[in-house]
Amino acid sequence: MNYTEAMDRYGCDRPDLRFDMAFEDVTDLLGNTGYGVFRQVIGAGGSIKGFCVKDRAEALSKNCSRTSMP
Repeated sequence: MNYTEAMDRYGCDRPDLRFDMAFEDVTDLLGNTGYGVFRQVIGAGGSIKGFCVKDRAEALSKNCSRTSMP
């Protein structure tokens, strides 16, 4: 894996691959979000990325709960 791919998928140039926690681009899923920070990033041409942490939905921020997601 080259530097650019490592930074894009893992956010660092020496990723720990043991945990399979690569970033996924979710910009398309959040295109119509009411969450201001995400709207600003998308509006400026940026992207929103995240990774799945299974069985931890209850620990999400109150500003980004399941009910507020599209």
